[in-house]
Amino acid sequence: MNKEKFPEYRNKVYKYIQEEIVPKYDEIESCTMHILPIQLIANVEFIFNLNYKLSEEDLSLLNKIIKKDLYSFVKTLNINGPYMSRVVIIFL
Repeated sequence: MNKEKFPEYRNKVYKYIQEEIVPKYDEIESCTMHILPIQLIANVEFIFNLNYKLSEEDLSLLNKIIKKDLYSFVKTLNINGPYMSRVVIIFL
């Protein structure tokens, strides 16, 4: 993956989350993005704030669905390299 383009990809993914994923799921109140220190393997974390508490099973399902949505979107960006392996997703 081209390191110079990572901020561009990160911003496009965050915009997609804000415009497509957050409004799509009633469980999600909002999402924030945190850029991680360069020493870490992951470069960015997306923190999803939930509207209400979910069971472990429902949280796991929501996590899978969101990751699937993000993988599909990232494919459209034609990113060379494992972008999603450098992303952390957290639910609060």
